[in-house]
Amino acid sequence: MNVLVVDDEIVSRQMLEKVVANLGYEVVSAGDGLGAWNVLRQRDVQFVIADWEMPGMNGLSLCKRARSGVLGRYVYFILLTSRTKRDDIIKGLEAGADDYITKPFDAAELRVRLRAGQRVIDLEKELSDKNKTLEDLTVRLERAAVTDPLLEIGNRRALYEFLDRVEQSCQRSGEPYTLVMCDVDNFKAYNDIYGHLAGDDVLKDAAGALSGALRFSDRVFRFGGEEFVAVLPGTDCEAGRKVAGRMLRAIEDLQVEHSGSAAAVVTISCGIACSHASDSDEARPWAELLKSADVALYQAKEQGKNRSVVAAGSAGEISSATPAGAEDRRES
Repeated sequence: MNVLVVDDEIVSRQMLEKVVANLGYEVVSAGDGLGAWNVLRQRDVQFVIADWEMPGMNGLSLCKRARSGVLGRYVYFILLTSRTKRDDIIKGLEAGADDYITKPFDAAELRVRLRAGQRVIDLEKELSDKNKTLEDLTVRLERAAVTDPLLEIGNRRALYEFLDRVEQSCQRSGEPYTLVMCDVDNFKAYNDIYGHLAGDDVLKDAAGALSGALRFSDRVFRFGGEEFVAVLPGTDCEAGRKVAGRMLRAIEDLQVEHSGSAAAVVTISCGIACSHASDSDEARPWAELLKSADVALYQAKEQGKNRSVVAAGSAGEISSATPAGAEDRRES
């Protein structure tokens, strides 16, 4: 461990340096409080033995500065002083000193006090390490609480939290936002034919493909089972239709064989619901948008699958189905 010896009296400082070095510590020294402060900022010093009476920044002021939190670490501070009155000792301890030694110091006493300080520093480091481990664990637990463990995208809880933020932001800005609810077509049949492990792989591939079809500001979440919800902030209904088209195409482009599907590959269907955030008083809560998107998704299934349907009430009562291929032609 490093020990910083601070004393403006050269003889006293040299005696301290010798004793501390003989006790097995690495010694750093300074002739005044300001020089000591610069050392503390530049080097990883665990101990300070500082004379109280020094010109400029004295030992008491140095101690207070070390306790200000600027260093970002704990330093065990011992005041070296010829003051022996009770009030002076209390004053030094109140300034943040851990201990004190009276002048002229005794080498045996200094050794005992340094060992006591080392125990404190070891305990402080152990506590700091445990706190860091606990913080890391807390972060991992918080992430796990909002992440789907299979697909490694946000789960329903994360979706609801994100929707709260998006709706509040869009109401303040007057911008719309769009929800796209997707469902893997004939997924039960896929599991029956190819097995559940293969079905898990399809969901993983779908999550990646859907995420890749979105903008940086958009997010996709697993709503449950084989259902996904994409949230598109600042997106009106027409732009939402185009995004849904990209999502449909992204899944079809995976070319995952599905003998139980009319398309012969894995596809999805999408329901689209758009907010009316141009007037915040008329903006529908996201829970209602989710219901509308779910109804539109059901309609897409009923009308042949592998297509998107915009919910009635979104952007002028549009409710027609847009198959994947048709949407691709619209975009081209």
